[in-house]
Amino acid sequence: MADTNFAATLTTRALAQPRTPALIEPNGRRVSFAELETLSLRYAHGFERLGVRLGDRVLYMLRPSVDGYAVFYALLRLGAVPVLMDPRMGLRRLLDCITAVRPRVIVAVPLVHAVRTVVRRPFAAAEILITAGQRWLWGGARLADCLAENGAGTVSNGATGPKDASFLPFTSGSTGTPKGAFYDHAMLGAQVAVMREVCGWREGMRVVMAYAPFVPYALADGLTAILPDMDFSRPAAADPARFVQAVTEHHAECAFASPIIWMRLVRFCERHDIALPTLERAVTAGAPVGADVHRRLRPILHRDGQLFTPYGATEAMPLTTTHTAALSDTWELARSGYGTCIGKPLTGVDLRVIRVTDEPLPDWRESLRVTDGTIGEIVAGAAFVSPSYAGRPEDDAHAKIRDSGRVLHRMGDLGRRDAADRLWFCGRKSDRIETRQGMIPPQPLENIFNEHPAVFRSAVVGVGPPGNARVVACVELEPGHAFSPRLQGELAALADGTCFERVVTRFLPHRGFPVDARHNSKIRRDELAVWAERQCARR
Repeated sequence: MADTNFAATLTTRALAQPRTPALIEPNGRRVSFAELETLSLRYAHGFERLGVRLGDRVLYMLRPSVDGYAVFYALLRLGAVPVLMDPRMGLRRLLDCITAVRPRVIVAVPLVHAVRTVVRRPFAAAEILITAGQRWLWGGARLADCLAENGAGTVSNGATGPKDASFLPFTSGSTGTPKGAFYDHAMLGAQVAVMREVCGWREGMRVVMAYAPFVPYALADGLTAILPDMDFSRPAAADPARFVQAVTEHHAECAFASPIIWMRLVRFCERHDIALPTLERAVTAGAPVGADVHRRLRPILHRDGQLFTPYGATEAMPLTTTHTAALSDTWELARSGYGTCIGKPLTGVDLRVIRVTDEPLPDWRESLRVTDGTIGEIVAGAAFVSPSYAGRPEDDAHAKIRDSGRVLHRMGDLGRRDAADRLWFCGRKSDRIETRQGMIPPQPLENIFNEHPAVFRSAVVGVGPPGNARVVACVELEPGHAFSPRLQGELAALADGTCFERVVTRFLPHRGFPVDARHNSKIRRDELAVWAERQCARR
């Protein structure tokens, strides 16, 4: 019987491609698949000696590195459940999430252990403490001391089944409370197959990975993952020059990065007349990407290169995908305020669009579905859709719909389908603006203003109470451009002839939008709306 534990994907690659480089760090350290497998087994034996066991929840807070991924596979191999949280979600939120998870094991950098010595309650259930780096006065083991002398022999913590928990990734909390999405090993296997469909990955391909959680999916398909020199928790601060260096030095054929990285890389390459001729596939996720980025990135890539934009969420990723060439006939509709085309459903994905409501929907009924072309909430079902949140039944009630024994996930996104079965993203449901004239979805209107060459990006928010809100457009300008009455008039004129003509009551310049912690690309419109309300009152 095949081993369904996701760690077995590394074993398979170590047998099939023992000498192929698996991971390359910015400092030049590299390991083959066979070496990464051995390192993972040594950690597994060391953790087993410490008492890590099947089903243990492990607070896993390590920086992306060879050892960090070896530890991840080691924990999976033991049947333990790594819990992944974004450290930039804020200390209070982070501590609340740790309290809810009650990890028995902590494998983390020294800063996390230092916090643990001061704020003890969230870590009360922890029995095994492992520090990656210098250990001070808090006890426990150092990660370096967990390496067994060799990785020979099997670990004895019992076998995992396909429906056993694999790891617990937390949502970013950019649109609400961060939540841990349940993943089992079967889900991860299904995701590997669909990621291959999205990215066109092939064995031996070299990929620059600027989004750490997706590295194991690349390794499962036999790719060499190159870690660029950057702070993975702050993609907006990534130096484009170092990203370019990672691509060119290793002749990478693929690169995966947050939208903000590609937006800034385009500027950098244009300014310095740089091309990336080996890069066949640029992949991004986490926030919508406008036509301008597609157009400007295309000449920089390989002659057949494309920017691929899969759509999904932590609870359901990926659901659709599209790329630059496929979008050429959608840009006119996007400019007219139809939304952002995010492609057709991937293999095995069941996508539906339902009427907009904030109420729980425990069971599916066909009357929820809206007609093609109508904006509603996107709902998804697939083998890799998370069926529940860890310990949050109230959130399950608002996000899950039961349909004949399967679970559908409410994405919390507005969208519509067209006659060609393409899905169009129209913004977050929580960001919709309720005016006297009806609901205004933000994304379609932003696409109109983003066409102006002086605009880096825009964000449409509501000022005032729901039902009587005014629509305000905040704009971030490209370097060298200044906000003026003339620019304001030009922006307003872009909406002429669309269904959003004269909807916007005011344009406000902004130096830098508040964004999500994970991708630094998803605009926090709730915070921006508070700022806009203050600005309108002041003026």
